[in-house]
Amino acid sequence: MDDRAASAPAKTYRVLGLALVLAILFASRMLRTPTWEMNSDETWMVWQTFGAPAEIIRWSPPEWPPLNMLLLGAWGALAGIHPFVMRYSSILVFLLGAAFSYRAAHTLAYSPLSPALSLTRGERGPEAEPRVFPSPLVAAKRGPGVRGNRAALLAMLAYSALGFAIFKSMLVRSYVIAIALLPLVFWLAMRYFARPTLRRAAPLGLAMLFMFHIHLTSAFGFALIGLYTLAVYRRAVWRWWLPGLIAVVPALPLIVDKLGTTNSAAIKARANPLAPFPAAMLDLFEKYAGYLFVGWAALFILAAALLWLRARPRYLELLALLAWMFVAPALIYVFNDQLGFFAPRYTWWAMLAIALWLGWGLAYLPRAGALTAAALFVVAAFWSIPIDQYSFQRLIPIEQNLAWLAKHIRAGDVILIDPNCKASGACRAGYEWNYFAQAYFPNGGLEFVDSPEGHRRIWYVKQNGAHDRALEARIWEDHVPRTFFGPPDFLFRLQEAPPDIEGILFENGLRFHGADILDRSAPAVWREGETIHLQLWWSVDAPPSDDYSIGFYLIGRDGLVAQTDGPPQTINPNPIGAEIIPKETSRWEPGRFYIEERTLAVPYPTFEATFALYMAVYRWWDGVRIAAPGVDADIKLKLFDIPVKAW
Repeated sequence: MDDRAASAPAKTYRVLGLALVLAILFASRMLRTPTWEMNSDETWMVWQTFGAPAEIIRWSPPEWPPLNMLLLGAWGALAGIHPFVMRYSSILVFLLGAAFSYRAAHTLAYSPLSPALSLTRGERGPEAEPRVFPSPLVAAKRGPGVRGNRAALLAMLAYSALGFAIFKSMLVRSYVIAIALLPLVFWLAMRYFARPTLRRAAPLGLAMLFMFHIHLTSAFGFALIGLYTLAVYRRAVWRWWLPGLIAVVPALPLIVDKLGTTNSAAIKARANPLAPFPAAMLDLFEKYAGYLFVGWAALFILAAALLWLRARPRYLELLALLAWMFVAPALIYVFNDQLGFFAPRYTWWAMLAIALWLGWGLAYLPRAGALTAAALFVVAAFWSIPIDQYSFQRLIPIEQNLAWLAKHIRAGDVILIDPNCKASGACRAGYEWNYFAQAYFPNGGLEFVDSPEGHRRIWYVKQNGAHDRALEARIWEDHVPRTFFGPPDFLFRLQEAPPDIEGILFENGLRFHGADILDRSAPAVWREGETIHLQLWWSVDAPPSDDYSIGFYLIGRDGLVAQTDGPPQTINPNPIGAEIIPKETSRWEPGRFYIEERTLAVPYPTFEATFALYMAVYRWWDGVRIAAPGVDADIKLKLFDIPVKAW
């Protein structure tokens, strides 16, 4: 049956079904984003876009066309530069590629049995249209047919479920655009050769031009599409002149500019010693597939058997796809010393041929078998992939750490990166901090320092065990280690000093180093019944002989409205520390800070006013308050004003 003869309701259901499949593929990517970190290359590409278009072009490497960076810059200006937003753009681009692969596979399934370009006698006039493809019904008479939509759906799922395709579709790199556009160029090429007109040549040439300006390795994909057209259309391959002219002439400046890159030191540096040919080829295809290589190989063999049985008359097309998948990578292997391109990230174009082969072959399965194959591809799309095999860079969780820091940082906090960690590269490069600081702190507020002196709250970033111990000792002189997060080799630790290093000395030997109001930013205003959270810092010059209590008093215009008393409510500042900090002041030791936390509730109901919060140190056994510099006539020390808004 001709798929194009389907009824309107059938077409509607087909469109809705494809939308559902695209939504599933979208989910297969989005579910991975919380655990993915940008690598150094991705970060560098985004960082390079922080400039005017002329600057972005000037900053582009000599081997790279600048178009992708210009597009990233435009996307960042439009949608923002947060890593999630940048990765989201890659996923959206790949979804377009999935749709293009559907169209390419659909056209491939309806392609003729290697016809030669011909003109009938009645079509030899100047306006005659060359006729290459017969109608699908005629093609079906010339050999076993296949449902185009089934082949297209299976190819689209295969193209989206390959492990390496999943990896590339989420990277903020130019590869994702090239991978997305290759099936479009293939489809436009088949469409053009079916009816070689200017209206069909123009989009093909422009798509190739755009793709070449995205990534130079697109030229390999064009060559393989040319090989396919040579196998299918044979002598008619000369009709490439028109789209080729449209693509090549505007690209000449870029081609001339990049002619020397194949011999450049940068490319030769990529040419690492390779494994023996069979092992290298096997490793290449294992990387394409991911962890499910055995399953992919089984489906590939099944598709090959079905194609041999059902599509043997189209052997030239099958041979062209096999050359696309196997011969081309083999040639890249042979010339690796000159090119340095034998790696999945440079032979990405082979994945389209793999997907087309699988879709075309498995479409000959019975309906139940085709549905099973589709379900297996969906499972593969959600399966774990070997990121460590795809990326040569170790992913340090800077995104997770800065996302956490953005929720807990306070005004005046600073970041101090350990010099050893900075020198080794374990704590990421300076340009990466520059990018992520702008992404997670778009309004500023992230200050970097090289010395702890003069800073109260320091987020110390270090590689545990390889850090500068002299610097750490300087930090510990006046700072208490508080909360921490991140892996040991990229550890963020808050080192906090008291508000007042000198402090106020009470007559009993307790030294008060100030207080903080937690969970509030200035100007702080409270509602009726809200809780005031206090953090207080203490030390002793010598061990006190007795235990003392501390009282807190909220006083309004009519006198005392709230009060809390008792011994110091000390806490262990280390969130995983096992030490029990004594509440009895007689057990306090010189040379360390003691932190306590208190809560005091604003009365309910109350009136709109500014209350005063006072503190007093007193002897619990007789209530006598202890004097200190700055206390009032009632021997109370004022801490804060507490504004309250009420009806």
